[in-house]
Amino acid sequence: MTGNESTAAAGAGGLTLAFSREFNVPAALAFRAHTDPRLLRQWMAPRGSELRIRDFVARTGGLYSYAIVDPGRELELFGSFHQVTEPSGPG
Repeated sequence: MTGNESTAAAGAGGLTLAFSREFNVPAALAFRAHTDPRLLRQWMAPRGSELRIRDFVARTGGLYSYAIVDPGRELELFGSFHQVTEPSGPG
């Protein structure tokens, strides 16, 4: 992919979602932005919303539970990390 393209795909039965996006940053920084709860709070929720993290264990077999909170509504999301692999090498 080039130009920060993104893709999304849903698995059969609607139980799996897979997202892919290219970022113009070093792989280690993108990894931290997705696995460090302090950084995740800065970008995960839409502007004007708050991300409230209940549980977040970013490792293979770990789990996540958080809510995106807007005035008057709360969207709860939860699940597990099937595979988490830190990037190796430069870039």
